[in-house]
Amino acid sequence: MIIRAMPLNLNKMFVFIKKDEVWYALEKSKITRQIYADCYDSSGQRVGHDVAGTVLEIQSEVAAHAITKYARKNEITDRRFAVGDQISATPEITPYYDFDLFQFAYGLDGVDRFEEGCKAYTYRGWSNSHTLFFDFDNLGGFVEEVEEDEKLIRAMRAAIGAHKQWGRKTNYGTAWTGKQYRVSTSLMADAWWDFMIEEI
Repeated sequence: MIIRAMPLNLNKMFVFIKKDEVWYALEKSKITRQIYADCYDSSGQRVGHDVAGTVLEIQSEVAAHAITKYARKNEITDRRFAVGDQISATPEITPYYDFDLFQFAYGLDGVDRFEEGCKAYTYRGWSNSHTLFFDFDNLGGFVEEVEEDEKLIRAMRAAIGAHKQWGRKTNYGTAWTGKQYRVSTSLMADAWWDFMIEEI
């Protein structure tokens, strides 16, 4: 049975990522600007503000008073906080007091957040969420290697176009095999890609 899909929009952009000698095509629009702390690591655990190195800066007297009161009540520090004071989520980044104090201050009005940003794609797998990273604002973290060879990109986009026209249903998704590439999709929950492209 031949699947008659909608015509391929050649203006739809993909990024092509190579892993273990296989290319994976992902719609570029799925890669968005995200807060690093809200992303997920390779184990499916949320990165968190402590790992991301988030820093807060107090911008109002009301917030400074609330933070001072909370810190003293919970015996974190006797410091009197003021406008301009900073609070770090990470022990290695000063000034760090206590993560509970950071969490309290994070939710207050009158507190600015200096958060690491990234370009990433977050998806839900079988049991956990995962994030693919493509760029960071400041950190030197691992990023996916994106194919930049224009000739190769055109060839793979053409293969995706052929798959759209002549792809056949399989037990796991759809597939099309040409002279140079085999293109397939997957219904598996962990399949974060739009198309998998294997060179024949």
